[in-house]
Amino acid sequence: MGGLTRRLAELSGELRGHVVGQAALFTGIGAATTLGNAALYVLLRGTFSAGFANVLSVLITTIASTLAHRRWVFAGRDEHPMRMHLQTLATFGFYCASNQVALWMLGLAVTDPSSTAEATAVTAMALLGGTTRFLAMRLWVFTRRRSAVRAPGRAEARVVTR
Repeated sequence: MGGLTRRLAELSGELRGHVVGQAALFTGIGAATTLGNAALYVLLRGTFSAGFANVLSVLITTIASTLAHRRWVFAGRDEHPMRMHLQTLATFGFYCASNQVALWMLGLAVTDPSSTAEATAVTAMALLGGTTRFLAMRLWVFTRRRSAVRAPGRAEARVVTR
């Protein structure tokens, strides 16, 4: 297991240097947490109302995906903690609201939808949110390191002390 974890870390390091690689990593994590959200929703829906199952599953998976994105996709980039907290809160609010809309729309089309149908509607709504979240995290939360953005051909100034 340690070798697999080490190889995944190496692979993510190679991929996250490019926007396409970052998007691929982000999509992989997003897909995993979306499936986790759907599974958690179905499990919680057996005990709780649709609204509460939605909020609880979104809360858990938003925290998990935020930590995973920080670790695997945006490692090595400058992080703005306040922006990260705002983005996480906005993500949580967006998914709670958009999932409620998806459940409401499903309720209009189907009289008594199963929890699997509800989870499918919620998962479909996650596609829009995932794209928006990637752009927000890449452009606003995790910015490039200032030292990495230098004019080509300019050497760094060295201070010599004696």
